[in-house]
Amino acid sequence: MKKVICLSSLLFITTLLVAGPKDSIVHYPLADSVRAVSFIASVRMQKLNEGNKVMTGIQTSQAALLFNENRKQRTVVFKVPSGGKILVKGLDVKNKGENELIWNHDWNNQETYKLYITTAADSAGNFILYSGYVYFKKKKKWKLIGTCKINGYDN
Repeated sequence: MKKVICLSSLLFITTLLVAGPKDSIVHYPLADSVRAVSFIASVRMQKLNEGNKVMTGIQTSQAALLFNENRKQRTVVFKVPSGGKILVKGLDVKNKGENELIWNHDWNNQETYKLYITTAADSAGNFILYSGYVYFKKKKKWKLIGTCKINGYDN
């Protein structure tokens, strides 16, 4: 049993050391006087080697909107914390557990997509709503992935 735990720990640490430098995270600090109500980012999809697992997108402290590719299956994922409650799903969007929505979409390489997370807070009701959207330039339309409610107002 000790050998299995040691081997698992060593594998986990090695994975962290190897994968860590390949990830890139950009933090945008906001001044205390600024109240952010939405976040938008453009993501340009690149062609990668076959069989690679890919995840890219945007994330707030409580919600994430991501493009995901795993074994040639391409999806758009909207994640919220475990205490979050999914209120609305977009057309053809499916639940994956209680706090994750998945939409199967085969995005195009070398194409730029806009990801948009918007918030609506109610301090009196002590909750905040997060919604995730993807913009398709060719169609000139936004696609709603979903909206969730998180109890406990967080500025």
